[in-house]
Amino acid sequence: MPDTSPADPADSTGYGYQWWIFGHGGAGKPRMVGTWGWGGQFALLVPDLDLIAVFTGWNTYDDQHDIDVVRAFYQRVVLPAART
Repeated sequence: MPDTSPADPADSTGYGYQWWIFGHGGAGKPRMVGTWGWGGQFALLVPDLDLIAVFTGWNTYDDQHDIDVVRAFYQRVVLPAART
């Protein structure tokens, strides 16, 4: 069974079956899963939209947290695409 209920309830990201399960989806919103590598390397999949996005990295020494990239992608790309 994947760990979709982490110890910190404010962070709904879980891990299971070698994939990150991001705490999105439900209430009519599409679910997003993906890989998560060091330095901002992601492959994000949104099966409901037949959408795949790949990020190859960014400056790992700035103040931006890598999970912020995932959240921004979901808010700025996935949700608008789901509305069309």
